[in-house]
Amino acid sequence: MSGLEVLGAAASIIQIADAGLKLYTYIDTVRSADKRLARVNKILKTTCNVVKEIGEVFQRTETAKIVSQSAVTTARDIAEECDMVFDEMRIAVKRSEKNKLFYPLKEGKLEFFSAHLEKMKSTLTLLMTVLIDARHLQYDRENEKVGKLIRANDAATVRYEELKRTHDLLFTILTSASMQAGPSFNNLPVVPTGANMSATRSPPDEAGELIPSGHSEEHVSVEALNASILKVCDLLKSLAAIKDAMNDNKALTRAKAEACMVYRYASITLDDFLSSESLTRQVYYQSQSVSRSHNEAEPKAAVQKSSGFRESKEKQAAEERIEMRRLTVQREREARAGLLREESRKSEVVPERAQRRDRVKIGSAHDTIQETELERQSMTFESQQDGANALLHPSAEWKYTLAAKDEASELMGERWEARHRDRTEQLKLVEDHLEDLLEKRARSVATKEMTRTTPIMYTTVRSSHLDERTLKRFNIRWKRDMAKPDIYIIQQEVNQDELDALFKHTRLLKQLARLESTRIRKEKSPSPTYQQMPKSTHPVRVEETKDEVNQLLREWTTLFDD
Repeated sequence: MSGLEVLGAAASIIQIADAGLKLYTYIDTVRSADKRLARVNKILKTTCNVVKEIGEVFQRTETAKIVSQSAVTTARDIAEECDMVFDEMRIAVKRSEKNKLFYPLKEGKLEFFSAHLEKMKSTLTLLMTVLIDARHLQYDRENEKVGKLIRANDAATVRYEELKRTHDLLFTILTSASMQAGPSFNNLPVVPTGANMSATRSPPDEAGELIPSGHSEEHVSVEALNASILKVCDLLKSLAAIKDAMNDNKALTRAKAEACMVYRYASITLDDFLSSESLTRQVYYQSQSVSRSHNEAEPKAAVQKSSGFRESKEKQAAEERIEMRRLTVQREREARAGLLREESRKSEVVPERAQRRDRVKIGSAHDTIQETELERQSMTFESQQDGANALLHPSAEWKYTLAAKDEASELMGERWEARHRDRTEQLKLVEDHLEDLLEKRARSVATKEMTRTTPIMYTTVRSSHLDERTLKRFNIRWKRDMAKPDIYIIQQEVNQDELDALFKHTRLLKQLARLESTRIRKEKSPSPTYQQMPKSTHPVRVEETKDEVNQLLREWTTLFDD
């Protein structure tokens, strides 16, 4: 957006803010203004300051570069809306000042003015915060660009210093070698080198150009130095490529092969100018033959090595996948077999009658029932062997089992009493707490000045969460919803603490009812105890038939089941 439009919007916004401040000064000087108008006047002053501040933000040059059309339009619309509110307040205050009887300042009108001003102030504050953050973000981006340029300059400087150091070192070595070699150094054959040409020497008989003996020693040193620098730079690039390819085996093999070739060519070039003529020619012929053989064998060996390595890696990965799949299948089979064994064990070990009795969780009652079942089976076997006489004289184990059942019943009764006593105490505490809350609310309602005209907010709750007994106990006004019968409508104000206490009271009532129903059910269907067993002081022998024995056995089994 252009800077002129932003500056025009900023000027209009600042003008509206000045008009609002003039209205604030006028209201502040009115003697008949009451406290309510003074409170609205403070909000008016704060809003005017925010409007003026955002106009000053728009006037800044750096803000004009980043501000958008929508931001300027939003600020201008809000400023115009502020101007309209200022005009309404000015008219209302002047009219009330002239005649308070016919044009009083109503509470609702003042609340409307204050709420409207607060809304516009918060919107302008948010817009100003966004603009400031955008400006800081732009500064950070510019600083980041400058930092990148500085780092690039530092890297280029370091590279230049390294190359210069290498150049000086090679020049020194070459100068010392030429001084030691003497006049024979000038007769060395040199092949012209360039950026895109190979630096290997040709044999003396195939040399394209020989340096005349009359040329100066300095000319030979400069050409040698240039060739050496090029080869050393190529070698450094090859080493950098090896470093970059450390994570890829295939690329690493290829980079190493290229680095070996570059190293051999560089060593030949350096040896030519740092050794004597005979040593140079000997090294040349050896390196030439070795380089030719390596040039032919190196690509083949590299390809074979890379392909073999790739095949071995693929084979190893396939074997690992097969082994992982086999272990997964084996674990799944073991898990399924374990589940089947567990289910079969439960179905075999736990009989149906023991499962029904296990629902009564009283310590070791499950073991007692199993022992009773085993005793019943042994008594059945004895009755078939010895007749009804075995049933008239129960064994000591049977008496011990019944006594254990008596103890379990007593333990269950004690636990029931403790649980019932605990719930009753909790219920009393909740009732006291709720009565205190309701009494506190009644006192606050009685002493509160009822100045507002808003209706009372009712509360709706589900009948499953709140019981009628709780509502009647604390005299809560309520009614059932006609459209939804499972909904209660509380016709008085209750806060969250009071509602939580009512819910807790209902839960405790339901828990006490469940405990009472459990006790009644146990009293109606008692189990046989040791005291109910027939007692005989003298052994009695009874003569009976097989049918009589079976009838007596069925009666005792029925007594045991009950």
